[in-house]
Amino acid sequence: MTGIALDQAALAALKTAVKLLLADVGGGVAAASACRVGPPQLSDYANREHPDRGMPIDVVAALEAVGGQPRVTAALAALAGYALRPVTPIAVGDVPALLARVGEAAGGVFAEAARALADGRISAGERPGLLHKLRELERAAAVAISALHGEAK
Repeated sequence: MTGIALDQAALAALKTAVKLLLADVGGGVAAASACRVGPPQLSDYANREHPDRGMPIDVVAALEAVGGQPRVTAALAALAGYALRPVTPIAVGDVPALLARVGEAAGGVFAEAARALADGRISAGERPGLLHKLRELERAAAVAISALHGEAK
């Protein structure tokens, strides 16, 4: 059986998502206690030197549940041209705080862009940081949008 080959950018995005997921859970040892895979395998899943080793979906689900962020799921959705949006109802009273978080995240995007553009261009090495800040903004906005939809009910 042959799989679909991912280009280097897609593979890097998935490996980065796995690395962030492992950090969310507290590292490889903590992650191993929350799933069926040991620390060495978990490390390989995040390692770009092992492009043939991908995290099994049940392990992704277990770790995202513990870590609280759908890192790998969001990366897969992005590769397919989609973005995730939380659907859990949020208390209406939280809307001002959520909007403040959108503003903070937007500020983070502009600060990162200013840093990256200091030399007049955004390099390949600077793109991941800017993409990370944009995804934080996207998540903050999605949560605020979800809350406002709940407010209309």
